[in-house]
Amino acid sequence: MKGAFAVLLMLGLTACATTSSAGNQAEKDLAEKAYFYCTIHAAKQLDDGSPDITGIALAVKSACAPQFSSVTAQAQTASSR
Repeated sequence: MKGAFAVLLMLGLTACATTSSAGNQAEKDLAEKAYFYCTIHAAKQLDDGSPDITGIALAVKSACAPQFSSVTAQAQTASSR
């Protein structure tokens, strides 16, 4: 389970870099929550207890790519206003 936490921490820090003060806050919050819950769910499913945290992180990244794209799209939309 320590591996899953490390994976979530790495992925969460990546998502934090895409914030903006403008834009529709509710849509942004929804996109961020969807990404967050995707990473938790995927990490729990993919964490087999092995020490290969990088492999798990890459698998979680792939599993949650659509949600991450939604978060970055919300940030880009907000920053272009």
